[in-house]
Amino acid sequence: MRWLIPRLSYYHAEHPHVEVVVTTVSCVVEELRGGVDVSIRRGVVREDVWPAHRVVPILDDIDTLIMSPALFARRPIFKPADIEGHTLLSSETRAGDWANWLEAAGLQHLAGALSQKFDRFHVTRQAVEDGLGIGIGPLPMLDIDIASGRLMTPLPDIQVPRTGYVAVVPRHAGAGNLVAGFVDWLADKAHRHPVKRDV
Repeated sequence: MRWLIPRLSYYHAEHPHVEVVVTTVSCVVEELRGGVDVSIRRGVVREDVWPAHRVVPILDDIDTLIMSPALFARRPIFKPADIEGHTLLSSETRAGDWANWLEAAGLQHLAGALSQKFDRFHVTRQAVEDGLGIGIGPLPMLDIDIASGRLMTPLPDIQVPRTGYVAVVPRHAGAGNLVAGFVDWLADKAHRHPVKRDV
């Protein structure tokens, strides 16, 4: 939602006769669901996970501290210790984000700080934007929000690498195949062409 959708207009401009249908599926089963040409999943390039498919790395994922510019104006964060007293917003679907970031920042003692938890990250992201507290967000999925000024990264040098995203493609999709071309386009966009928005 936050990375692919904003880039689809570029694909349609380059391939006006190709229809891309996006379907979202939540599942914990480590096998590809039927009925799709390409599945974009969080994962690593391992042949044993999807043996009947080719796995192509698409996008790295890095967590960092995020907050609203309005909250920063009221209670700025210039160094890690400045987060003390802020409400830590978290997501059930991204368990461990705060523990990992606090460890990277050398602030494990704040693990029990005042916090509020939401079920999904998109709700947490909105709460951060609305200034309810500070959160941990994935880059580059939030690049548009940061470029537009809806969110900011007050301590961008403190980063926690996470498992990135891969495209899972049936092996019969050859190099000249439209599906393989779409996957190549995704990988190119991820590594060379970030989305730019007027700010």
